Amino acid sequence: MDKNLVLIKIGGNVLNKFSLFLSFIKDLYDKGYDFVFLHGGGNEINYWMERFGLEPKFVKGRRVTDENTLKIVEMVLSGEIQGRVISEIKKVGLKVVGLNGKSIFNCRKLFIDGIDLGYVGEVVGVEVSAIEKLLEERYIIVTTSLGIDEQGNSYNVNADSAALALGVHLKVERLIFCTDVPGIILKQNGEEVVLNKLSVEEAKRLIEIGEVFGGMIPKLESAIVAIENGVKTVQIWGGLDFSKAWNMEEGTLIYK
Repeated sequence: MDKNLVLIKIGGNVLNKFSLFLSFIKDLYDKGYDFVFLHGGGNEINYWMERFGLEPKFVKGRRVTDENTLKIVEMVLSGEIQGRVISEIKKVGLKVVGLNGKSIFNCRKLFIDGIDLGYVGEVVGVEVSAIEKLLEERYIIVTTSLGIDEQGNSYNVNADSAALALGVHLKVERLIFCTDVPGIILKQNGEEVVLNKLSVEEAKRLIEIGEVFGGMIPKLESAIVAIENGVKTVQIWGGLDFSKAWNMEEGTLIYK
């Protein structure tokens, strides 16, 4: 396990405030930490789908993706968002390389409860050799959550699931999900409470009894699998001051 390698998944409105925590990332980089960023882009994809008269549909947090939706997903992820993230990283003086997820994630078609989601894939293999070589040269990596199968078919991959697979194969010590919510939220005595820490067993129970739903399901599922496969800690965080996530003062820490 590389104790200095951190994988950060960014998505939702965090993409719009990404620049706010890059100075802290640069400080960590200067201290010897290396970073891989994997980004989704759900809000932007929804925006462009609606512009083209398409209705976003989801099954257990996964986007149903027909041929037209896939074109929009690829346009948004590999074009608009990746370009924006790379530009922000370059502004703070860091070396960065953008990779298309299709050069990293080997997939097969995903079905959930027998439901055909269209061009949605699950990761069955990860090509990390190019990433490892770039990390040796101390490049920061930015990749998309797209994949491809043995026949060359392209797939939309849930970004949380892609981050899980990449984190396990790179043997990162920390996997941080930067998202729109402050952490895992439960209702206690009629009030919403952010859980500070959550064991894998507790996380499994929350999913089982339906205490979490929507997009939080794949995040928790990914956290569980990541920890069971060697990632030491997973954090789910949504804030403005990344130092508080780094120091584990905010968000939900998931551990073994």
